[in-house]
Amino acid sequence: MQDYKLIIEGLHQSFMQLKDDGRKEFAIISYPTILKIYGVKNPDLKLILKELRVICKDFPVSGKMELAKCLIDEGYMETVQLAYEFIGLEKKTLACFSEADFNDFVKGMDNWVCVDTFGVHVFGVAWRNQQISTAFIHQLTNHANFWMRRLALVATIPLNMKSRGGKGDVAKTLEVCQLLVSDKHDMVVKAQSWALRMLVAIDKKAVQDFLVKNESVIHPRVKRELNNKMVTGKKN
Repeated sequence: MQDYKLIIEGLHQSFMQLKDDGRKEFAIISYPTILKIYGVKNPDLKLILKELRVICKDFPVSGKMELAKCLIDEGYMETVQLAYEFIGLEKKTLACFSEADFNDFVKGMDNWVCVDTFGVHVFGVAWRNQQISTAFIHQLTNHANFWMRRLALVATIPLNMKSRGGKGDVAKTLEVCQLLVSDKHDMVVKAQSWALRMLVAIDKKAVQDFLVKNESVIHPRVKRELNNKMVTGKKN
């Protein structure tokens, strides 16, 4: 544990050196959160991530997983993002992620950046690789916390995003979308649109049929963005 503390202290020093007041102001406005924010730009965060991977390259899988959890416990936006992207890149460690790790990874998850980063880099990939059950994903669609419902939808992205190894899974994607098709929370609606737009490249006909089937309940924003995507290739 002492090694983790020293590493994390070094990370905080790097964050302090790279913090940007403009970035911090942007973050506070764009994704309000109870997490503390340094205001580190994404390119600088990537540099820190690269350094962290070098430092930890000889750590065992269990050590890397524990370090990620310690970073999340720090309660900073940047340490949480770093933890998610770190595990997402450490393939052997990611392969050990399970439902038992879930609660440790979603502590303080109260903004779309954390939800989307975790969903795309870690959670959705673990589901695709059958480390997370579909039943667990479906349970999230009934969660009282709308961020967890959004996470269920975001988890479909790695199923269909070719750049992240997705080969397409129409059935699983539409099952989650169907369970949340009547959800009117803005954060869930936006994720619903994203999930279905990602599926257009896999099976456009299936998406069209889903729209027809749910014409009376699906949010107008989702219909508008999907129709734009199918006609122009863009959301707007």
